[in-house]
Amino acid sequence: MSLAVSPSPFRAGGAFRLTLERRGELAVEVLDAVGRRVRQVFHGELPAGTSTLRWDGRDALGAPQPAGVYFVRVWADGGQLAKTVVLLR
Repeated sequence: MSLAVSPSPFRAGGAFRLTLERRGELAVEVLDAVGRRVRQVFHGELPAGTSTLRWDGRDALGAPQPAGVYFVRVWADGGQLAKTVVLLR
C-alpha cells in the first residue's frame, strides 16, 4: 500500500492517491495537528490498483478548516500510513 498527497500545500482541494496491492477494506481520515479527526474521507472497500480520493478542506459538518498542517491517515488490512498535507487559505 502506498499513499501520495498532491498538491501540498493546497487551497481548494487536495487529492490522495492510494495504491493497493490487493482489494481491501480501508478507512481514510484527515486529522488536525493535535490528532483530532477532522473528517473521514472514505470508509469501505477499494479494488487493487490506484484510486484517488479528495478532501475539500472542510470538516465533517462542511465547515471550512483553518490554514495549517493536517495529517492524512489510511487504515487498511496491511497496516496504516500517514502523510502530511498543508492547507492554505
